[in-house]
Amino acid sequence: IYQIVMTLITIYTLFFDDFWVLALPVEADDYCFGIVCVIFIILSIDIFINFCIHKDYRFTFFFWLDVVSTLSLVADIGWLTASVNTSDGGANAINATQLVKTTWAGRFTWLIRIIWIIWLIRILKLYK
Repeated sequence: IYQIVMTLITIYTLFFDDFWVLALPVEADDYCFGIVCVIFIILSIDIFINFCIHKDYRFTFFFWLDVVSTLSLVADIGWLTASVNTSDGGANAINATQLVKTTWAGRFTWLIRIIWIIWLIRILKLYK
């Protein structure tokens, strides 16, 4: 049951951001940020428990894969990134440096999503 729940959370995390942007109104952003926060906490607890219980998991490739993937969720939490994305005390002006950083962050986010897919494939292989 635990693996099924974690697999569903992983699938949800991979595709929820795209669904959120395409289908949900702006008024739903706060709820979506809350969902991402809850998922971040669940995945962080999962990493911590696996770190404590499985000695062969510690500092392996999959440990770092999980850590980087989980930390990438911080970029999806608008409450945390709102102050980074604006300048001049909350105005919506974006200068060239911020635009470059945003583009780089978008590419990095897609890289993290690919890592999540690799992680999901690893879990699916465990079921076989």
